[in-house]
Amino acid sequence: MAEEGVTPAEEFSEEHWAVLDVLREIAHDHDASPVQISIAWLLHKDVVTAPIIGPKTIDQLDETVRALSISLSDDEIKRLEAPIDPAWSADLL
Repeated sequence: MAEEGVTPAEEFSEEHWAVLDVLREIAHDHDASPVQISIAWLLHKDVVTAPIIGPKTIDQLDETVRALSISLSDDEIKRLEAPIDPAWSADLL
């Protein structure tokens, strides 16, 4: 939760913005949304067995389910994870 008087965007670190930039690039390459790429990334992680999603509409559910058909390359996964220092590990997921 954001500190009082601090917006969620202000809590975003430079690393988070860098991940978002890569997410948008990869989403564009796949003709997908950043949400779909995020779910696809989670599904590539052995420690994640069932990502929790919270669609509020059928359209949001449809968008999320389409992530199942997205296959990310090893290079794309490395690009998504590269901006985080220290790197994301299974311990953090």
